[in-house]
Amino acid sequence: MLALIAGEEALPVVVSDALKSRGRAFYVCELEGHPSEVTHDNAPLTFRIEQLGSLIGKLGALGVKEVCFAGRVARPALDPAAIDPKTLPLVPRMMAALQAGDDAALRVVISFFEEAGMNVLAAHALVPELLPEAGVMTQLQPGDQHRKDAARGAEIIEAMGAVDVGQA
Repeated sequence: MLALIAGEEALPVVVSDALKSRGRAFYVCELEGHPSEVTHDNAPLTFRIEQLGSLIGKLGALGVKEVCFAGRVARPALDPAAIDPKTLPLVPRMMAALQAGDDAALRVVISFFEEAGMNVLAAHALVPELLPEAGVMTQLQPGDQHRKDAARGAEIIEAMGAVDVGQA
């Protein structure tokens, strides 16, 4: 069984529609205050970040073995009074990750699902047609300067990713 952690914008809808067209069963989960536009036969499982441990436990009890995160979610404000007992042990790692940046925060959230025995899948693993085929997608072919510019851009992106600044 799959859980689609659906954020805002178009990607969760595209993933959901593709899953439905393929006859794939899945649950939709939404972060409170960040509703998706996904339509589903069942009401979404709405959760707060302060109850993430409980959500993971509930998904495990429902037989979820795979999770896909799709869509935009702004970093939520945390309410310490709303942290439940199943999430409390996760808080130190969550707080450290939040201090390190958005990428670190997402990575630690993913690790919580993985530690619960769930496989986290990228959207394109479920919907391969999200990615274009490799190669040049226009009739105009890149020249030497274009290749140099692309290589320099790849270096810059790698350096920015290493320090968690900027988002693509």
